[in-house]
Amino acid sequence: MLESPCIGVYIPTKNRVELLKRAVDSVLEQTYQNFKILIVDDGSSDGTFEYLTSIDDPRVSYIRNEISEKACRARNKAIAALDTELVTGLDDDDIFLPNRLEELLKVYDPNYAFACSGYIWDYGVQTKSLFSKSKVISLSDALDLNQCSNQILVERQRLLDVGGFDAKLPALQDHDLWVRLIAKYGSAYRTGKELYIVNDDQELERISSVKNKLQAIDLFEKKHRPIMSTRNRENFAFYRKKIAGEKVSLLELFHSTQYGLFSLKVRHALTQKLERLARYRLEYLHTGKVSHPIIHWFMNYLVPLLATGGPGASRVILLSSCIFFLGATNTASFGSDFFILMLINTMFSQSFGFFLLKQDYANSFSALSKKSIIGLFVAILLLFSLNSLGVVSNLTYTLPLLVILHFYYLLRFQRIAESGFFVLALSECMISLICLIAPIILSQMHITQVNAPYLVYVIASLIGLLILLLFSVKGRSFNKKTPSLKKVFNIAISTSASIFALFCFPYGAKEILDADMASYVALCISCFSIAMLIPRTQANKSLPVLGSDDILVSDVFTINQKYTKIILVSCFISLIVASSYLILLKVPWQLALSISSIIMVIFICSQYGFIYLTTLSLHDKEGVVAKLNLMVLVATLSVLSVVVMKSIALEFMYLLLPVICIAFIARNVRAKKHIVNSLVVDKPIDDKLI
Repeated sequence: MLESPCIGVYIPTKNRVELLKRAVDSVLEQTYQNFKILIVDDGSSDGTFEYLTSIDDPRVSYIRNEISEKACRARNKAIAALDTELVTGLDDDDIFLPNRLEELLKVYDPNYAFACSGYIWDYGVQTKSLFSKSKVISLSDALDLNQCSNQILVERQRLLDVGGFDAKLPALQDHDLWVRLIAKYGSAYRTGKELYIVNDDQELERISSVKNKLQAIDLFEKKHRPIMSTRNRENFAFYRKKIAGEKVSLLELFHSTQYGLFSLKVRHALTQKLERLARYRLEYLHTGKVSHPIIHWFMNYLVPLLATGGPGASRVILLSSCIFFLGATNTASFGSDFFILMLINTMFSQSFGFFLLKQDYANSFSALSKKSIIGLFVAILLLFSLNSLGVVSNLTYTLPLLVILHFYYLLRFQRIAESGFFVLALSECMISLICLIAPIILSQMHITQVNAPYLVYVIASLIGLLILLLFSVKGRSFNKKTPSLKKVFNIAISTSASIFALFCFPYGAKEILDADMASYVALCISCFSIAMLIPRTQANKSLPVLGSDDILVSDVFTINQKYTKIILVSCFISLIVASSYLILLKVPWQLALSISSIIMVIFICSQYGFIYLTTLSLHDKEGVVAKLNLMVLVATLSVLSVVVMKSIALEFMYLLLPVICIAFIARNVRAKKHIVNSLVVDKPIDDKLI
């Protein structure tokens, strides 16, 4: 085997020129560039031939069939015509991920019949990873089920020696060929990395109808009967039922599972039992919508809302539960420490994770995670420094919590970037459930020490992290591009400065108020944090539009207008809820209303410019956003120093509010001007949209 062999890529195509262009581009963009592409135009009449003649790359050639010979014969013709030692295939409606050839070549071993990989099944809106575990595939495995995917990397001569694809089969042609290769040359090797995307667009005409597949199963079994075991035949019998859509009884399921493929068989049985839900699931995967109004609301509104809740919902649940069951005094330190901890996490975790939302750094999760260790190390040093200064009171629990939240937020950004809200919602709900129940259990055990809230949140966040790791998004980390530390620093300044005005209140309250009142302030801020979930969910859904290269100024203003309306409604409702909550906890109504009103005003002023700032950051204007938020940070630090040093009487503390608000308003006005100067103005700007 040559050290850097040339790999032949054969692509059969017919009347799908736009998809073909995408497929060819995915090969041309490979990290491994020593390849040849041979395209067989199987009698196209849609401009495919014109496209092929326009390709100006010596590595790309084509064969033109004036009369269609069907896909299998087209593949065989290409394999025979290629002169490379290794070959692999690509269907015209699928695409290679950029590192496919490189990764397959790394694991290729001539002692195996061939090498293959996992892949990503693209339903249209949602995707699913398949065969994401590395495995040596024996002949028995191959006869059970096609576990090799529909494309492999193999020596060209081996394909020729076994006769290539069987054109007589109406379906399962790839499965049949892989079995013949394994029967002749031994087991195959599959890497668990998902290296290409298979399109499942139902609007396209697929080769294999149900009728064709059922006929192909009969022919396949007849052809390979001499080498099929009882296990293989039983599994094919179940496969037939699956393709035909026949229901499987509990007894049949129990009998069949003794022959393996347990999860596949259980899924099929559940699909048949829950036919309507299965149909809704497929509908959602293909279109992102469900015709049933309640399920549509649940999947498109409630699940993203729960998923993007972040620590806000769990924090208010934990603080409330601790105050009721463990006492307010025991939550004062946690309320202050947690806000400081989240500020540090925002600076040194979210500043890295944010780049996963940008088009240039999509699929860079592994590379970004490794680089973020620098930020985590700095965050730990800062935490030690704040502890020595007395700003953070409990290092024993905040240190592990910082590490857990660092990786949790990276995975959280990955999920948001992939619109994988369901698992994220599951994780957030589990964290909130633990935060609700654990204080009740601790109170029953008469454990009321100040460390209890810390312990609960460490356990809850760790379980949330484990859920995200268990259902991690695989096969999307092929991009090794990472941002410069300067860009990360700018994002850190941008995100941390804008929320510092909120996070300083619990610390300031702890310094000048008694422990109970400090807990109430932290609880009130947590209530308003929950109020931000709905607008932030709306903003998260708008991120692909905001980050698009084609976005117009009017688009940004329209999104901002909708976001602002939601902010105002959410904050007004939260004002009522937070005030009532504090009054319920025996806080005088005047004080309860004052605290809630002050926090509401700050929230409105800070959040109004969120869409502008996010848009600028997504369009590589991190430096501009950092400068704008730095202005707010300076104002906030000034206010915080006055509070901590007790330079102003408590009854005049409200006079500091305008300083913070004016800083936020000035930032938002300047951000709006940068938006106008940075993006395309498609029409006269309507002040009402601003």
